[in-house]
Amino acid sequence: MLQFQTPGTYRIVKKSFQNGGGAPTPEVVLATVVVAGPQQNMTLPSVLPTPAQLPTIDASEITERRDLVYSVSNMNGPMIGNAQASNFTINGERFDPHRVDQTIPLNAVIEWTLSNTSGAWHSHHIHINPFQVVATSTGELNGFPLTEPIWLDTVDIPPMGSVTVRQRFPDFKGMFVLHCHVLVHEDIGMMQLVNVV
Repeated sequence: MLQFQTPGTYRIVKKSFQNGGGAPTPEVVLATVVVAGPQQNMTLPSVLPTPAQLPTIDASEITERRDLVYSVSNMNGPMIGNAQASNFTINGERFDPHRVDQTIPLNAVIEWTLSNTSGAWHSHHIHINPFQVVATSTGELNGFPLTEPIWLDTVDIPPMGSVTVRQRFPDFKGMFVLHCHVLVHEDIGMMQLVNVV
């Protein structure tokens, strides 16, 4: 949500970003906003409302705790063309579509500790159910203080940092994936198969 205090032309940009190796992504202009006319006195909410179907996950609901460690090493990575890539793993394993990495009972409530042992950012994403971010190793989320839990479906794990999330598995049995949402990381191994039973 954006609020402009004075008339003018404003650029909304995605800043350049360096993700631990390779060329940085350049700054990109996402939109140009022209503000004109009489001022409107409108206040922004301090907190966006949470839908009723997403009540806060209390610690007393947690049925188990699990760790996911996002790692990068220079050993035993996949061959890409004539070069060997770094090894991108979760819990020390590259993705194998024939292996179930996480078996989760229906109606479980899991507190995940998402750790990043590399110098690159990794974006944790899990299909089907959203999760609630309850803590970060820096006390911040996307550069802002994390003062209360927030619902997301993707969260950035800072280099050498961690994020703690809670997640319910209430109404879907079956297979899906969790993965790094930096798609090149996912494509060369940073993904797991999940089965809710």
